[in-house]
Amino acid sequence: MNFTHNAWNTHKREIAGSKGSIDLNRGRGIHEDVGSHRHSLENVVREQFADPQESRDQKKYDKARNLATYLGKIREQYRMDFKSDEDKIRQRAVALYFIDILGIRVGNRKKEGNTSETAGCCSLRKKHLKLYKENNNHVVEFDFLGKGSIRYYNQISVEKIVYSNLQRFLKNKSDEGYVFDRLSTTHLNTYLKTFMDGLTAKVFRTYHACRIMQQELDKFTRAKKHESYKIWYCKKSIKLVAIFLNHQRAVAEKGGNKKFETSLTSAKLYYIDPRIVVAWCTKWCVPIENIYSTSQREKLLWAMTADADFKF
Repeated sequence: MNFTHNAWNTHKREIAGSKGSIDLNRGRGIHEDVGSHRHSLENVVREQFADPQESRDQKKYDKARNLATYLGKIREQYRMDFKSDEDKIRQRAVALYFIDILGIRVGNRKKEGNTSETAGCCSLRKKHLKLYKENNNHVVEFDFLGKGSIRYYNQISVEKIVYSNLQRFLKNKSDEGYVFDRLSTTHLNTYLKTFMDGLTAKVFRTYHACRIMQQELDKFTRAKKHESYKIWYCKKSIKLVAIFLNHQRAVAEKGGNKKFETSLTSAKLYYIDPRIVVAWCTKWCVPIENIYSTSQREKLLWAMTADADFKF
């Protein structure tokens, strides 16, 4: 069976069609024998015109999904490493703790001569943190510019051992000194691969984005609610993910100060497994085009046939 590229593009549009439905019934009677197997039109088309980007996207989310299997062991180990005799291991443990619970980017160190003020976990400097105690809580305050020079500000209560480790790391350092001066992203990612093939710090960010989305959508039980409410609920859940990821965009500038608002696009297209959304929309009869545009559905075609019972 041979398809021209124009025919394939037409077929993609039909698959990503309106009302969230994916109508492949017209091809149900067209099959070819491949060895002892019979493939549906859907599978034949996907095999012959597989988009490398679609394959990479699915693998990215499958890898994040697989992290759940190993996360308990990883957490157990970094908690043990909080008390290591080696500062390098302690730093690795605390950095991984922050990457895990906060979902912040790993942050490569700047090359010599690079004057950028942006930072991530491994490139945090003393000036980016404040440590203080409040009502018997050990508080860490983060304040730095992340990717795109978007400010990341957060205050969290941490375990006493994490707090004391940070005091140890910051001792006798200048404001420009690196918090995790004995740790590199290469070392951290090499270590993570000992738990799971292909695991890097970035996978944690995708994992938590998907986990939050799945948990929020699972809370929905109001089947009789109007369609517009369901659409609002789904978008509200995406916004919670975007807030966790600190995705913002400039919307105005008043008096020389930029104003920002939460941006949903990056979270929706690059961090949330679209199968979570497609499954939920199918279950609750929500038109998928109210969540993803036509062009977005075509880019995410591999996910548009997700079953209603899919769980991340």
